[in-house]
Amino acid sequence: MSRPAHGKSDCSWHFIMSKLSCANTESSLQMWLSMVTTLWAFDIGPAKDASGQEIPIAGEYSDGVISHVQSHECSITSRSSEVERIIKEAAAQTRERLSHHEY
Repeated sequence: MSRPAHGKSDCSWHFIMSKLSCANTESSLQMWLSMVTTLWAFDIGPAKDASGQEIPIAGEYSDGVISHVQSHECSITSRSSEVERIIKEAAAQTRERLSHHEY
């Protein structure tokens, strides 16, 4: 894939014609930001049983056009108390911003 002329993105025509940003670029950026934030904030691993042993993941996949690992238990913990504080603060700010909207 070649770079568009004059450094313009593939979305420039859509932006000029509709006065809207390119939805694909915006959604790709949001997906990337969500993934890296999750990896920065949390340790994600296999769930553990009552004796502290990891519960193995069966590795079974769904059938269909889009295949994915079947649901399984996992462990999600914050990487540190500082990260936990930042997450809680961001959640509170988000709740405050959304409280003005009906949904």
